Amino acid sequence: MYMEEIEVNVTNLEDDNGINLQVELPQYPKKAKKRTKEIEKQLKKEKKLMSLNNACKVLILGTGDSGKSTVVRQIRLCNSVLFTGEEKEYFKKIIWENVYVSLKDLLRCAEMLGFTEKSQEYQENALFMKTFIFDKKKKSFDPNVVRVMTSLWEDHDIKETFKRKSELKNMHIQDTAINFFNELDRILDVNYIPTDQDIVLCRRQTCNITETVLAVPKLGTIKFYDVGGQKHLRNFWVPYFEDCHAILFIAALSCFDQNMAEEEGTNRMVDCISLFNIIVNNPSLQNITIVLFLNKVDLFKEKLKLTNVSDYFEDFKAPQSEKSAANFFIEKFKGTTTRQLKYIHLTTGTDSKLMKKIIGTVLTIITKLSLKASGLVEDSI
Repeated sequence: MYMEEIEVNVTNLEDDNGINLQVELPQYPKKAKKRTKEIEKQLKKEKKLMSLNNACKVLILGTGDSGKSTVVRQIRLCNSVLFTGEEKEYFKKIIWENVYVSLKDLLRCAEMLGFTEKSQEYQENALFMKTFIFDKKKKSFDPNVVRVMTSLWEDHDIKETFKRKSELKNMHIQDTAINFFNELDRILDVNYIPTDQDIVLCRRQTCNITETVLAVPKLGTIKFYDVGGQKHLRNFWVPYFEDCHAILFIAALSCFDQNMAEEEGTNRMVDCISLFNIIVNNPSLQNITIVLFLNKVDLFKEKLKLTNVSDYFEDFKAPQSEKSAANFFIEKFKGTTTRQLKYIHLTTGTDSKLMKKIIGTVLTIITKLSLKASGLVEDSI
């Protein structure tokens, strides 16, 4: 199995409904552009080869920060495809950046929550952190940087800010950062090597397309395409719809009380349901199997202890519980289409044990449906 990250350059597309999708895209390296064109040409050639090779093409779609990349990493690990030393070195820098960015965000949020009466040491450390620039090229943090980061995280008000981060609707602090903060000594050590769980927990915004090819015993070859979910990146999806066997749509249940980073004032769950509506009712995708992961259930449960769903969705009338709230959003997604949504799973992407079971089931379903579409097996699902 291999995984490639491809910087996609799409400028003028039109979907089956005649909607022009022309966008201005950033300029990516020539090597990445060339590789993208190669992949797009390859996709056309694979149209005839897919059924012969039992290769199944799966798109992983969803809004930003729904946990798509986490699911892709879990798919790898659940099929015993471990991360290489080179990949671990890459993710180490991503994890360090997660700590750096999250801590700077916490400092801003602390001020917004009114934690301003602080000691001289705190103020000096905060000023240092605000002006410090993270350099991915460096192999380790300066000892003074480690000291400052550790001292700031040990501050009571910073930890309280993390607990109350949901109060700031237009600020988004990485949820899994708490796992790194609680192990700063290990994470910031000069000899640090990320564990598989560290890699699963890290956050990296998908600004390109990741192709993952997985050879599954008894099931065949499955190709996954993970694309960016931020609003300006959704235009990249169109070329990948062709010859797709299944779509794995991932939505974060925990986002029901959050606003989008791209559009202040727009509820993230409303945006997610709207996007699902577009996908599930796209004429060119009517024969495509759609699997829905309602993700981040662990964070969803924690939020329900402090937040009322009815404050954000007035049509939620049931007594609030984990079950009633989850069912409410399930019905929201089902209500977008007359299609029968047979494959809906409540997931916690960072829970490896749970994900292994769910992923195994989903891969079997997707592959059998792919074979059925190719006429190689009878309908038994």
